[in-house]
Amino acid sequence: MSAESSLSTPVAAKTDSELLRILSRVPRIARWLWPVSAILLRGTSTSSIAARERSLVVLRMAAIDRSAYWLEQRGHALAAGVSQEEVDAVLDGTWGRLTSFSVREAAAVRWTENVATNEAKRDRDSFAELEGLFDAGEVVELTAIAAICALLDRFANAHQIPPEDPFESEGASSLNSDSLATWADAMFDGGRA
Repeated sequence: MSAESSLSTPVAAKTDSELLRILSRVPRIARWLWPVSAILLRGTSTSSIAARERSLVVLRMAAIDRSAYWLEQRGHALAAGVSQEEVDAVLDGTWGRLTSFSVREAAAVRWTENVATNEAKRDRDSFAELEGLFDAGEVVELTAIAAICALLDRFANAHQIPPEDPFESEGASSLNSDSLATWADAMFDGGRA
């Protein structure tokens, strides 16, 4: 298999994920978007964003965007240790009343609200709080998690993709840290655009 064909679709061709199936129609987009999405939304061993924090960002973004697509991900939040009460509070916007969130988690949810409502550039206090709790790379990663949720939600809506968990599908099972590292090496070290 040539390097180009092995990179054209970053996961197995057969999949039950409608999102991946549609993205794979344009391999040059899928080979960039799919691995980045998987890394951001499911994390890797190199991410320092905790699974709870990541799940809270996805849920808050889903609630603000009224995204049926991402609301299906609440099972991941529960598996990451987010209680049902916390899930409900993040979804209905009353999360600030709970004392069970860590300072980092609350800052991540607040930042997600700012990103979702396009207020992040105006809320200097929220950004300062975030910078005091997360390193620069983590701030970028939190912002990217929220942004990729919005992008994929709009994509799923436009293509009328029903709610699913695209990263739990048969074809997505080959997405792991090793396969993503191989992909990244070939993309960036191999000089591909």
